[in-house]
Amino acid sequence: MKRSTKKEKKTNLAELSNLQKKYMDEYKEQNKFFDSELLEITELDELERFQKRASKTLLVLKNRYEEIQAYAEVFAPKHSSPSKTQIEFKAAKPDSKAFYEQINQRKQEIKTKRDPAKILKRLNEHLHANTFDMQAYNEFLINPAVKNKIRFNPIFASRVEKLNKQVITGYANSIAALDQKLFLQISTDELFSPPWKPEECPSMAAFTDQNVNLTNYISSLVLNASSMEERTLIVDRWIWVAYSLYHEHKDLSGCQAILTGLSTTEVSRLKKTFDGLNPETEQVFAKLNETMFPHRATALGPVLSQQQAAIPSMALIRRDITFLEDGNRYLEKIKDPSERRLEMASRTSGGRKMMLTLNKLQTERTHFPIPNDTDAQLDTILIDMLNNGFFYDQDESHELSTQIEPLGNDLETAKPVNFGRVLKSSTSSNSSQPTIQRQMLEELIRDLNRYLIADVSRYLKDKKQSDVFVMDENYVIDWEKENSQLELLNREKEAHIETLEWLLKDEPKKSLVKEGNKLLQTLQDLDYKQLKMQNLEAKLFVNLYKLKIEFGTLSRLNPDPSNKQRLEDIETEVAKINELVETCELSPSLKTSLSAFNIEISTFRQLVNKAEEKQEEKENNEASIPDWRSNRSSQDHTSKNRYSLLFSQDNNAGKERESSVSELKDKKISSTEQRLQTMQKRYSLLYSQLHSQINRDTGKDKEVSVEPTFVAAHCP
Repeated sequence: MKRSTKKEKKTNLAELSNLQKKYMDEYKEQNKFFDSELLEITELDELERFQKRASKTLLVLKNRYEEIQAYAEVFAPKHSSPSKTQIEFKAAKPDSKAFYEQINQRKQEIKTKRDPAKILKRLNEHLHANTFDMQAYNEFLINPAVKNKIRFNPIFASRVEKLNKQVITGYANSIAALDQKLFLQISTDELFSPPWKPEECPSMAAFTDQNVNLTNYISSLVLNASSMEERTLIVDRWIWVAYSLYHEHKDLSGCQAILTGLSTTEVSRLKKTFDGLNPETEQVFAKLNETMFPHRATALGPVLSQQQAAIPSMALIRRDITFLEDGNRYLEKIKDPSERRLEMASRTSGGRKMMLTLNKLQTERTHFPIPNDTDAQLDTILIDMLNNGFFYDQDESHELSTQIEPLGNDLETAKPVNFGRVLKSSTSSNSSQPTIQRQMLEELIRDLNRYLIADVSRYLKDKKQSDVFVMDENYVIDWEKENSQLELLNREKEAHIETLEWLLKDEPKKSLVKEGNKLLQTLQDLDYKQLKMQNLEAKLFVNLYKLKIEFGTLSRLNPDPSNKQRLEDIETEVAKINELVETCELSPSLKTSLSAFNIEISTFRQLVNKAEEKQEEKENNEASIPDWRSNRSSQDHTSKNRYSLLFSQDNNAGKERESSVSELKDKKISSTEQRLQTMQKRYSLLYSQLHSQINRDTGKDKEVSVEPTFVAAHCP
């Protein structure tokens, strides 16, 4: 009997332990389910239904706990220490009070999350902490309670409008700051580098990538929105970001990228989405499209009308440069990259316009302020896209677009929060401030007058070209080389003219137009060939003058071998000048002076030839008369004595003749020095007269080289 009783007790204790374990497993599982279910509940009515279900489950658990507890009181030993399971079981008593506290706490959380004022407060806190969640903001604006409170509570509505403006401004600041940084890094060499070689223009490629990435990012945001109302909100927000970039930051590149993203085929076809925009936003969108994408738009067109330096659209600039390169026949012959860039930047009107505009904008944008309150989340997205790219499949996007709004759909237009006119331009047009076009026109007129018109010779030297046709020692000009250089100069002049005409177009300031037209006429009349020919003529005048003086001096002195050789050299040099003059279009005065010099040389040569003939004839005659003195040795002593007195007299006469000849030589040398001094004075007078004659013939104040010194060493 006792053994059976002990056996039954063991059986009952085992069953009790098993019941407690099963209860504990069910209790833990139920609590885990309650906790997870509570976190997923976002609506009050759903929470109420959950409370009813949970209360029934909790009641069942409570009854089971009480049954197991009663069973334990009967069969559990009273004086033994409790087991671990028994301890856990006692602590696992269902607590209705704690459960209802959890329900009430969750109810309060749901109410708090649904309270528009509290949600707005949290959003503002996240905005100032740079942890703003745009998706949470979109859900906030879609919340019916928020929309209702905006409609009937003006104070709350103004707070929401303020937040919306801060979000848009932060987005615009982020884009403008990055665009300006990339724009200022672009050099002239990169501007005219081939677009298909990004390694030669890394800054230009980075700016272009930023433009393309932003366009694709906007399209992706619109297409991946969860509802039509959210899509309409996104479109509305980015239209005002584009407005801020255009009017506040003068970032035409960022503005154009956003408008392009909203104008792609897959986005622009979402008619029901765009129909939900308020009238103010629709008007701004249409105006921006009209300004940024006019008929046959150029990259520089929108920039010139601004009163502040703007960041131009890089997509349009790359397009215009590509057209400029494709249409230039001279580039086909140039292989050197630096020469190709020089050709595009200096000798084409399109390239010169680009270069002048880029330099002007970069100089002004260096001091353009951009606020620091950017959007941290968008900053991270933009930098990541710039470094790693942004994948965008146009075919997939178009398919997604057709799923969102199929053809012939009967979807209802969304009615999101109407913010009206979000921004007003603070940089309103000031009539007293000149536009960028006028500023560039004034600077171009000043620079051309100062560096080209005022001193053409200096301008040519800066271009590493001579201001006169270059001759070799034989007075020969390489006309092929000279004509090639003239062609470069004339193309550059035409680029100046077309650029000036481009800036003068539609200029309302009459005095500036008059000044520009005057400069335009001066450029059109500028003839580099005529200028070089005039300078060549002045150089020839100087050379002829020197040759005339030297020739006149040597031809009037007693001839000696050195003088004779120099005279022949002068005749040869004049003959070379004659050949050069025949091939050039020089003035009649130079030709007349050269002709007179030729006659002088010809006359001198005739006189010299006659004198040489007479001298030769005289020498021949003297050679034919016998000299009686040569036969003195054959005379007899008598004859020698007969004529001894005569020899003595003849000898004395010879000495007297030698003395008189010496005196005559001294007198002649003295008279020669006097003649040299007289001719030096005449030489200086003739030089000054020639200087005046050159000025009259060439029509300009041309400085002749330093006055040559009359050297007596040429004379015997």
